[in-house]
Amino acid sequence: MLFEYTLSVIKEHNHKLIASVKDIYKYTGNHIDPTVKEIQTYYEKLFLKENSEIYYLKFVI
Repeated sequence: MLFEYTLSVIKEHNHKLIASVKDIYKYTGNHIDPTVKEIQTYYEKLFLKENSEIYYLKFVI
């Protein structure tokens, strides 16, 4: 899965991981900016219609 692969690359290259969420619309914590959910891409809308989880990563290179 791309999410897990990206996490491994972040770790391998010692990048700073700021947020990692496996289902952004069920997430209740305060580690992400609430505005992240305000804009949805075309594909995000498609996957949400299929009840798929939307993953979110934020990191610094």
